[in-house]
Amino acid sequence: MASARYFVNDNIRANRVLLVDSDNTNLGEHSRHAALEKARSKGLDLVLMSKPNEGTPICKMMDYGKFKYDQSKKANKKKPPAMKEMMFHMRTSEHDMETKTKKVQGFLDKKHKVKFGIYLKGRERNFRSEARAILENSLSAFSGKAKHDGIKESDRLVFVTLSPV
Repeated sequence: MASARYFVNDNIRANRVLLVDSDNTNLGEHSRHAALEKARSKGLDLVLMSKPNEGTPICKMMDYGKFKYDQSKKANKKKPPAMKEMMFHMRTSEHDMETKTKKVQGFLDKKHKVKFGIYLKGRERNFRSEARAILENSLSAFSGKAKHDGIKESDRLVFVTLSPV
């Protein structure tokens, strides 16, 4: 998303501006210098809110640093949920598996996609069918909360991607 660039204080080039207070009350048309003095007397910045080629430009008195911070927070909220990853080994104990499945269920409740699988180290790569069986047993815990498109395999990994329902 391209961020909008605002002209602030002395960077505003228009001679006359329509001044708006920080609580959105219209203060009328003023010269740029008078508007800048009013903003500075209140300890605020003068920010150009409309494009200069649309008639009389509109300037608002506000704390520009706080405004930029709020804009960045809004931009960060719009990001899609991230892909989470929960991996384990074939020799992971039963209790640890329960803990990991609870963590994955929490991710799914928060509408995150989860990559859930088993790392295969060394000779474990010869036992892919056992790794598939362990993963299929683990998937039963997510039957109502998630959907998946099947178990996939790579060189050192047997995994499934879970999407929240």
